[in-house]
Amino acid sequence: MLRRSVPALLLAFAAFASAGVAADMKKPVDVKITLGEYTVESSLTSFEKGVPYHFIIENAGQREHEWMIIPRSERDTKKALIEVEEDDLKPGATAVRDFTFKEAGEFEFACHVGRHYSKGMVLAITVK
Repeated sequence: MLRRSVPALLLAFAAFASAGVAADMKKPVDVKITLGEYTVESSLTSFEKGVPYHFIIENAGQREHEWMIIPRSERDTKKALIEVEEDDLKPGATAVRDFTFKEAGEFEFACHVGRHYSKGMVLAITVK
């Protein structure tokens, strides 16, 4: 009788353990980004570290744009946390990226193609 109950206990334990793992996995939060001529719009501007986000970036403008998340007021684009380059954001194109913030702070969505940033193609965001 004991031999029969051990496999049943192991099976029950495995079911509970996998349910716990599934509960710990977070579903990504969709974030809609729209790029226009010298504008950046976002469905969210406040984020939480450790939460996965699914960014849907649409270039609704007539010019090529890029999109990046970079520390606020940082000009060195090599310090971007994530980026979609202009080849992937031609007019009318949509790109998707998944990203999880690992640290809190002040960041921005920005386009540094040509003089787009200086013309206002930046949006401040906060990560808590």
